[in-house]
Amino acid sequence: MERPQSHLVDTLGEAQMLGVFEPLGWVVNRIITDYGVDFDVQMFEGNIATGEWFKVQLKSSEGTDYSTQGDFISATLPTKHAAHYSTEMTDPIFLVHADVRSKRTFWFAPQLNAPIRPDDPRSSITVRIDTRNELPEALPQMVSALRQIQIKLGSRVVASSHALDFAKIIDDGDQNTLIKQFQDKLDAIKLKQIHDLTTQGRLKDAAAKAEKIAASDESSVESKFSALLEEERIELLASVGAAQASMSEIHLRISKRLQDITRDGPPALKFFSLIARKAAELDVLTFRDFGLHMNLVGHLRGGDPSIALQFAIERLRSTHSIVKKYNQCVRLARYAENSEHRWAGRMDCRAKRR
Repeated sequence: MERPQSHLVDTLGEAQMLGVFEPLGWVVNRIITDYGVDFDVQMFEGNIATGEWFKVQLKSSEGTDYSTQGDFISATLPTKHAAHYSTEMTDPIFLVHADVRSKRTFWFAPQLNAPIRPDDPRSSITVRIDTRNELPEALPQMVSALRQIQIKLGSRVVASSHALDFAKIIDDGDQNTLIKQFQDKLDAIKLKQIHDLTTQGRLKDAAAKAEKIAASDESSVESKFSALLEEERIELLASVGAAQASMSEIHLRISKRLQDITRDGPPALKFFSLIARKAAELDVLTFRDFGLHMNLVGHLRGGDPSIALQFAIERLRSTHSIVKKYNQCVRLARYAENSEHRWAGRMDCRAKRR
């Protein structure tokens, strides 16, 4: 009896997948009967089970459909399977594609892709598998994706659970710590909304949400700090076309608020706030000095000599203030060279460029 070609392809594909996972010490178990799932994979580190599992749907092919540029693979799934993976499964699952002709193996995370509803009218779904997700080289990225899936599935369970049931079950440990942890995660979601609203040009809505976090007694210093940076971004976008002085004032006002909320730490954010404030103060002084210079030149060329003298005196005072502030900034830069928090200064530079 002749063996069907499809069986041979499946055997070769399974061997490729096992060749990726088994050398790691991971245990791969075939699932005899399941809905669109072929394997259970149990992860180990140094022969010790990590307690983490994921499922695999294996697709083996001797005619893999690569894109023209070779940067992705097109793979087709029945819609009922795609919907089951993305919206119904409560365990992490990966689609593993084995190109048995070229002996290349790739992974795809359907639970991190756009969700497919069970009532989707299409009979099949075509997904794009990034060829950068080639195993075993992309194993670190696959493990990182597993962590993301675990968070997504966990948040889905928490969100769908009844509030009273949730409170009864989560009754051990430090309640205040637990509340803080959940508040931080809630604020992170809000901050992403704020960023998205700003990108969409809905600056007023974004500013209102950011200010709520910045003014909240429940939010952590880190969340308030991020909210204020978003407020700065929003105000700068809103001031496009305005005088340069207004942008300098925005930087200074936000940096003062950053210093207020980081007065008691953490040290890195406190350091960031100090650098931001001194840089903003120098910016304000230099812009004011530029205005004095322009007025002085105007009066020297045909204006009132007495007013020109007043501007000259003001410029001397301004120059003295700028030199003093500049020297403060230089001393701060020298201090930053040996500080364990010097990375915060680089973060401030990136924020200013943004």
